This record gives sequence, C-alpha cells and structure tokens, in this order.
Amino acid sequence: MATLLKRLWLLGLALAVACGDSSPPKITAPSLTSITVTGSDLIIVGQSETFTAVGNTGAPLSTVWWGTDAPAIVTVDPYGGPVTAVGVGTATIFVDSGGVRGTKTIRTLPNFTGTWKGLYEETGCETTGDWAALRVCSDSPYDLGIAEMTMTLTQNRDAVSGSFTLLGRRGPGGPYRAASRRTAR
Repeated sequence: MATLLKRLWLLGLALAVACGDSSPPKITAPSLTSITVTGSDLIIVGQSETFTAVGNTGAPLSTVWWGTDAPAIVTVDPYGGPVTAVGVGTATIFVDSGGVRGTKTIRTLPNFTGTWKGLYEETGCETTGDWAALRVCSDSPYDLGIAEMTMTLTQNRDAVSGSFTLLGRRGPGGPYRAASRRTAR
C-alpha cells in the first residue's frame, strides 16, 4: 500500500507540474502617451471636415473629447463630429483622452468662388516717360470713366483664379462704350 500511495503522490505531483497555472499570461497594453490629429490644414469658410485621433499605438481613438481654442474661427462637435469653418483665421483643434492631448493647427479662408458684379471707376490718369509723350491720358476716351464690371472666380484651397470683364464704359456724363476684357490668374 505504501508503494501505491507513493506512486499516486508522484503522479499527482507530475500532473501539477505539467499543468502549471491554467490562467493565460497577462499582457499589458501599451499606455497612451501621445495623440496625432489627422485632417486638412486648411478649410474654406462654410465647409466642414471630420478629423480623426490616432494614439501612439496606431489605433484610432474612440473615447475622446474634441475642442478648439478659437470658436469664432471654427466650431467643433465635442463628441467627434465635424469641424466647421465659420470665420477667417487660424485655430488649433485639440482632442483629449486619458489625460493626453493631441493638437492640429488649421487655417480658414473665405470662399471667393462665384460671380462678383459692381462698378469700376477710373478716378485719374498719370503718365511718365514715353507714355506722357504719347498723351495717353489726355486723349483717352476712357479717362475718368465708369464701367460695369464682372469678376468670375474659382478657388482651389488657397489659390484663386478667374476673369475680370469690363462690360461697358462711359465717360463723364456720356453713354457706355465698347467693352474691354482682361483675364487674371
């Protein structure tokens, strides 16, 4: 019987050693030490964009609080909604999570796209050098004239291009004359 107990004791000891601790090893996730805010660095007034926050682990963060240092320039939904440009200037977008803050500085610009109309008035004319000898100002039928003008502009981020058209000119007290067209880029 002693031999049987000895063998059972050795078998129990062998099973205990072979099985070890049945719980899985504990792996600690890396702690959040930095946040990167991604999105455009320029937004046109009236437009919106949703920014994202990525932790130092490379994973997007979902439990965050968004804000801005310039609410007159951009509005920010604190729960991760869009950033909307409402004024012209520079603002810092920030996101907070677990005591860590990430930031991104953005610029906002006015939206110049469209057609602009108005009056163009020539209020004087001065010439020097060869232009004075040609008497450009004194003989010009357009001196001190007024013209209807139209500008048609397009905008790609911070680059604006378009055309400027004088629809007709009239001299002081005179009727409108032939149109002149200028294009600028």
